Amino acid sequence: MKYLLLLTNLLFFVSPGYSSSLIQEYVTTIDGFRSSSDNSADGNQRDSIRSFSVSRGQANDRMVDQMEVLYYSGQFSKSYEIAKKIKTKSLSTNEYIKFLYLRHRLHVSLGMKRKISRNLLRVSRETKYFHFLASRDEFLDIKKILGQKYKSQFEKIALKLISDYPFTDSSMESFKFLTDKYTKQVIPYRVIAKLARIGTRFPEVKVWVKRAVDEGRVDYGRRLDRTRSRRIRTLLRLKEYDQVISEMSPKLEKKGNTQTKSNMILAKTKALLAKGDTQTALETASEGLTSLGRSRYTLSLWKYYASLLSKIGKFDLASQEQTRIYEVNRSRYTGWRSFWFAYRSGDLDLAEKIVSKRRFRALDRKHPAMKTYWKSKVLWDQGNKQKALVLDRSILERWGDSYYATLVMKRHLRPQDHRTIFSSGDKIIPISESITYPSFDVRRWFGSQSLLVGPRLKSLEKQFSNIRDNTLYWETKYPRPYYNSVADAAKYWGFDPLLTYSFMRAESFYNTHAKSHVGARGLMQIMPYTGHNISREISDSSFRPTDLFNPDISIYYGSFYISKLLNYYKGNLFQAVAAYNAGPLKVDEWKARCELCPDDVFVDSIPFRETRRYVKKVLKNYTLYKRIYESKLIPDLFMSEGLAANPSKKVY
Repeated sequence: MKYLLLLTNLLFFVSPGYSSSLIQEYVTTIDGFRSSSDNSADGNQRDSIRSFSVSRGQANDRMVDQMEVLYYSGQFSKSYEIAKKIKTKSLSTNEYIKFLYLRHRLHVSLGMKRKISRNLLRVSRETKYFHFLASRDEFLDIKKILGQKYKSQFEKIALKLISDYPFTDSSMESFKFLTDKYTKQVIPYRVIAKLARIGTRFPEVKVWVKRAVDEGRVDYGRRLDRTRSRRIRTLLRLKEYDQVISEMSPKLEKKGNTQTKSNMILAKTKALLAKGDTQTALETASEGLTSLGRSRYTLSLWKYYASLLSKIGKFDLASQEQTRIYEVNRSRYTGWRSFWFAYRSGDLDLAEKIVSKRRFRALDRKHPAMKTYWKSKVLWDQGNKQKALVLDRSILERWGDSYYATLVMKRHLRPQDHRTIFSSGDKIIPISESITYPSFDVRRWFGSQSLLVGPRLKSLEKQFSNIRDNTLYWETKYPRPYYNSVADAAKYWGFDPLLTYSFMRAESFYNTHAKSHVGARGLMQIMPYTGHNISREISDSSFRPTDLFNPDISIYYGSFYISKLLNYYKGNLFQAVAAYNAGPLKVDEWKARCELCPDDVFVDSIPFRETRRYVKKVLKNYTLYKRIYESKLIPDLFMSEGLAANPSKKVY
């Protein structure tokens, strides 16, 4: 039941803007506040889902509301008395985060230093206490209260807040705290790695990190090989490519074991490639493999060489190298690349032979349909439609709500059929038989199955009978919180509001307090740097990074950025979603290597596992949202109309 409560509470996000003049009115209407201010799509649906809530959880949620009212009205002691009575285990995630923040502010207001220090050293239910302090920009307040007593805890908070540098006062103070602490001390690698990422944009940070590396004040670890690799990684992050090349060249002339020399050549190759000298990088890697030999001791360099060949379009040579690598190292990754390079080189017989092996495993473990889909794709390209059709049916039957099932449906549907799937009464609209299209009628088959096909949410399964066709189940699993804000922003920027929910579910799972390890925050997980660029473009001079925790601002900024990316990539949803996660510079680089690729090939060519999975997750979410709320089998994945006008060429 606690999982049910957690999920149903996701529909009831409340983001009131309190002011002193409204406190009294809020107190008098506390019992009816949640139902009157809930910004959801369907009141009847909300009332139905609310009936599944546990009464104890509702009582605790009301107590958190009362605690909040008393705090903002200045009655700190009474608010703290209520806080002590709240049973936190029955709170939803959103209410628990609010409770933690209010309790912390009460400790500060009442001067409870011991309580604050205990919380700094303790792990809370959902996450560590300092995570909330960092997300709420509380570094300065804590330092003023506790001074320098808890340096190790302050360092953890500072390393989280430094992601916002230099857009907040606390991030500036965090950088000052770290530089003061490690003026003469040995610096842990975790600190240098964090600052090196920021140093690519801000010269003052880069200078400090570079000086520490050159002076040898960085603790890379005890192992010598790890020390070398981490030092090189730091210099590459700082874009000190010439220094890496100059350091590696004399070392390669000295004697050393094969694996060490291979790693040095690899570092030099990466630096040359980063400088843009692709041909020299290719020659360096080739000469290194020739002199050291192709073996398990040179495996990293060998893999990188095959990858370099694929980057310049020589897939036939890359396929030959990767096939030999697979004989030495039979991992999931090398097996997939053997198939991929063979397929991209046009050697369909070899690709079909590799993918048909029993031991062959697809690249993404979270997408079991991946292997079957690409085996089917190879068979279609070979002209073996009968076998391919059997595999397509198996994908729809076993993984009907997956990303790859959407691609299968897109393969068999005509363009005009994407938008008209269900008529009134949820009955399938038949289509006329056509000789020019395959005999497999996806829409009629899909209608004979159920509303949705595929895995079901186990925590809600017992609450419903006939779960696949139960609309309330699917609307609970894929809710539409903050509907008015999402709809208004999507209408203003000119695209489908359900696409915003698809991003929101993948980014934060509807959690307004979400903050990633790299600093992205809020419902739409926008980085402070991106937020500042958006604020300048829409002339919002009052923007602060902490505003991204405000649902309305996060939705508005995220919708603007989605619209901008869709315009930049001319409506290509695959590329726009990838750019939202990895950034347009990386996507432009991948697009240049795969300029004429179909969209499915482009997605599985993305070298970043996080981005590759993210694209599939968002597109899956979008497909299901369209089925649930608009009765469309699949969305128009190319978004060719209804985009915002006058797109800017600059995208960040």
